[in-house]
Amino acid sequence: MLIEFNNLKALLNPDREDIRIQNAITTLHTTIKQAKSAPIAVSPLPTLAVIRDEYMTVYSERRAFSTLSKSARAVEVFLQSIGKVDIGLNKIGRRTVTDFIEDQQKKAAPQTVQNWLTSLGSLYEFSKRRYDSIPDSNPFHGHNLEARRTIESYQPFEPEQLQVLIREADDVLRDVILIGLYSGMRLDEIASIKRDEIVMMEGMRCFFVSKSKTFAGVRYVPIHSLLIGIIDKHLANNSGEYILAQSNKIIRKDGKRGRGTAKSSPGCVIAF
Repeated sequence: MLIEFNNLKALLNPDREDIRIQNAITTLHTTIKQAKSAPIAVSPLPTLAVIRDEYMTVYSERRAFSTLSKSARAVEVFLQSIGKVDIGLNKIGRRTVTDFIEDQQKKAAPQTVQNWLTSLGSLYEFSKRRYDSIPDSNPFHGHNLEARRTIESYQPFEPEQLQVLIREADDVLRDVILIGLYSGMRLDEIASIKRDEIVMMEGMRCFFVSKSKTFAGVRYVPIHSLLIGIIDKHLANNSGEYILAQSNKIIRKDGKRGRGTAKSSPGCVIAF
């Protein structure tokens, strides 16, 4: 009886190689059809805040703190302006950016608005390099604000203006002006000099400018003999991290220490 059953089983369901191959092909076709009919998983597009955080992480060692702070500040201002906590990159269109520009032009200088657009545009380009399906057209580019319409603020001071500045300035501001005159450093560089960045190089006392947007900007600046007394005075009178006492109190949102810029306009304005 058992022998007859096995013979019948072999007849109805033979274990032949050609049948096994055919069964495998049938199974493969079925799997392919199921895969085609299944919905395609789409990775969610990132938000502006997510891209900001990823940008900070990736460039934390390759960008100056002030540059990263400007990007963070640009995102903060943009989100505040459009009234959102966050927004998907695919939801940011040129109309949204135009509304942002028009709103901020009522409050900020044209160059400041342009700087924010530049930072936001860089974040958008960064996202395109990291994610698929990011819309190719950068909504932060091509607005042509013409922020630098004049060059008046870049004209050199006249000798008479310098005399007025030094005569009318308080003690700290006068020292800042003199350091700038005898070192060529920018105001934010002067305000950002720390105590441990007064160093000796080949027997000469120098300022060490440790942070800059460019590699060439990181440099040693010899301290002029006329500045030695000024520097020693601030070292003796101030125990904070920075040479200038005010710099230990002021923290701008872009990471810099100076509060303003100098202009040789008719008003002859300089601020610190």
